[in-house]
Amino acid sequence: MWMSYSAVNNSATGQRLVHIRIAQGGAPAPGWTDANANVTTSEEYVANPIGPLYGTWQHEVSRLVYDSYAADQNERWKLVWHRYRWEQPTVGSVGLPLFQHGWISFKTAPAASGPWSAERKLFVGSLYDASNDGIIGPPEYNLNTLHSDLSGCLAFTEPGMLATPSGIYISLKCATGAGGAGNVVLLRCDNQLSAGSCSYRGTLLTGPEAASYNNAFGAGANSFTGFSATELGRSGSGTYLLVTPTEGDLYRGCLAFEISNLDNATLVRDGSNVAVLRLSVRGTAGSFNGACGYSASNYTLGILYSELFPGSPPQFRIFGSGQLL
Repeated sequence: MWMSYSAVNNSATGQRLVHIRIAQGGAPAPGWTDANANVTTSEEYVANPIGPLYGTWQHEVSRLVYDSYAADQNERWKLVWHRYRWEQPTVGSVGLPLFQHGWISFKTAPAASGPWSAERKLFVGSLYDASNDGIIGPPEYNLNTLHSDLSGCLAFTEPGMLATPSGIYISLKCATGAGGAGNVVLLRCDNQLSAGSCSYRGTLLTGPEAASYNNAFGAGANSFTGFSATELGRSGSGTYLLVTPTEGDLYRGCLAFEISNLDNATLVRDGSNVAVLRLSVRGTAGSFNGACGYSASNYTLGILYSELFPGSPPQFRIFGSGQLL
């Protein structure tokens, strides 16, 4: 088994650094081993002064997939992630994300351990600042012009990815900037993600639908405001969308819905048009937890989820739920 993950730490001057790494493993013992793969290089995320601000490039919320249908063996492994600027007024101060300086990136490789291709600037939303065209180049898709349903998407983040004979399906959170709300949308591209091959398939879930699942984890209703951390997975029983319900900016576990038709971006729904919840997974109640991943071939760990543990320093840990789709 192979996994992409975010390494989160601080620089010597206290600036936040997040970059992507690859690990191999999948069983409880001997665990996971970092592959030392050069996915996002140190030059991309070291601190850089920008005018009066100090900034870093953040590379996170990645999705790794093996595409056995790719004609070119050098493109069998695919990785998408969100790259954006993080800036601070002074060194060591509290920073903030600048999503207008960000995009969904894409790389390919013949093996999960690399070598990884050059980065492609794949998707942006309406907030994108064209001054970033000098970095890598202009985006291949400004998605808010691809379809009218996407016109209100300021930025896209939290991608999921699924390889099929019909192409690569990519789920995304359409961020509207309203208290964590945003729709979960679906695209389909060819297996090379060639220019012009990506099309909008539809909206799988809308942000307001999150409130329908306030009691998904039993007694003690939550106040879900939207969905994040999209993931696409397959098992013997079907194709699934996994999302993390949010309370503002807080992650609260994972919900799994069955997809009835990928090309039409439709979920299995009941007579009242409410998406049928197939499975729910969460960490410690009240904690920041979720952002699930899944591979049908991993029978031991099941759905993976992360959880934030307070401390000095705080730590994210990844757990196997043991629950299978």
